[in-house]
Amino acid sequence: MQTENAIEEAALQAIRAARRDGATKYGPDSWMGESVWNQLDHINALLGNVRQGNEEEDHLGHLLCRAAIAVALRIAERPLLEGECNNPDCEHEGSCCGPQGEHHSPLYEASPMAVRTETRN
Repeated sequence: MQTENAIEEAALQAIRAARRDGATKYGPDSWMGESVWNQLDHINALLGNVRQGNEEEDHLGHLLCRAAIAVALRIAERPLLEGECNNPDCEHEGSCCGPQGEHHSPLYEASPMAVRTETRN
């Protein structure tokens, strides 16, 4: 029986392999800018390949990668809650101390995709 760390490592290896495959086939970070719904469509197609026993590539690993991308995109697109700040450098006490009350998304800041700020109303 695998331990939690072994399961996580196996999942990360599958995700890394699928990202390498995708980068080779479509270019690095080609998934950026795609929607969560697009990822879910790919997941459905990959699940069909797994169920049919198609072993041309690691469809289960690619499915896991698409699911991870969908989660990352959903988190990046999720609106912030009132009073919530996801700026890791912010040392506020209850309200954001970002420039002009802006909130910064670390996922976007760490990604070449875009830098997004959200201003509270």
